[in-house]
Order: sequence, then structure tokens, then C-alpha cells
Amino acid sequence: MYIPLRRNDESAPAWMIAIRDRLTPLWQSERNILTAIIAVALIQFGILGAMIANEMRPHVTGTTIRVATVPIDPRDLFRGNFVILSYKFSTLRSIPPGIHNTHNYKDGQTVFVTMKQDGDLWKATGISRERPKEGVFLRGEYRRNRIEYGIESYFVQEGTGKPIEDAMRWNNSGKTSVVVELVVAPNGKASIKTVEVLEE
Repeated sequence: MYIPLRRNDESAPAWMIAIRDRLTPLWQSERNILTAIIAVALIQFGILGAMIANEMRPHVTGTTIRVATVPIDPRDLFRGNFVILSYKFSTLRSIPPGIHNTHNYKDGQTVFVTMKQDGDLWKATGISRERPKEGVFLRGEYRRNRIEYGIESYFVQEGTGKPIEDAMRWNNSGKTSVVVELVVAPNGKASIKTVEVLEE
């Protein structure tokens, strides 16, 4: 609130001028606070928007590939509303050309795993610290002989994860039971599109 009175306006009562003089600094202070709040809110929305855009980027510009999961310890399969997923190319030793020298990689280091289609599914064909110039590849982080791609968990609606959990339990058949459809951005960032339980 601001009362537009001039200090030397003799037609205005003294009490009104006094009120005006007291309210003006308060109004200016509140306006500065409001400006700061708006600026902080815009920054927060900008950061949130950038995060959402980064997550959506693979779906807009990426290549869709299908990969097989591998069984893991049943105790780690289901946590809350998230199904825990594991892939053959999550293990360094399972990526061709065979056993790698783990001393070449450090924890937290970014690595690139090249992928090639083999029938209906895609498989890893190599790993490098250098980003490939062409083809489809996954970007991950090396963590103690494993590689994390950010596709190790999948959110499901409450009560719907049991079929996936049952299909991924340890078995001796070696048959693929769960297939994950990924969307891979040109920079290697992957995002889960769907998780499919294959029928027996």
C-alpha cells in the first residue's frame, strides 16, 4: 500500500503525511522481499524443468532397444514399489572381449558400453572410457566391477510387481524371462520404457 502524497503538500493533514512516511519504507521492503521470493521460485522451477527435460530426453531423441535381464538374489528383487533389475552387461567380466583389466577403471568413472542388435534383443559388444563416435551405446558408471546405468530399478504400481519378481527368481534354465525395453539418447543415457514378462 502506498499513499501518493508529497511531503510538502499543505492540503494533506499532518497525520496522513505521518502515516505515509511510515508506510512507504515498509512497502519498499515488502516489495524487495516479494521480488526475492519470485526470483527464488523461478530458479527452482528452472532447475526442476531442466531435470525433467533431462529425464525425458531419451524418450524424445533416443533409440529404442530391448535387452534381457538376468536373475538376482530374490531378497533384493522387490523393494517397496520398485523392482530391482540386473543385466548381463552390468557385470564388467560379462562384456566382450572377456575378462577386462579392472585396474583400468576407477570407482565413479564414466564408461561407455557399445550395444548391437542380436535377433530381437540387444547385447553388449565392448566397453571403453572414450565415448563412441557412432552407433548405440550406454553410458554408465563403474562401481566395484559392476556398471550402473540408472536403469537398475523400475517403479510399479502397488501390488503389480509380484509377476516380475517371480519371473526373475533364480532358475537353472538360463532362459530369458524378463525383457526391458530401453530408450537410449544419443549421449548414451538410457531410460526404461517398459518391462515385459515373457510367457513360458
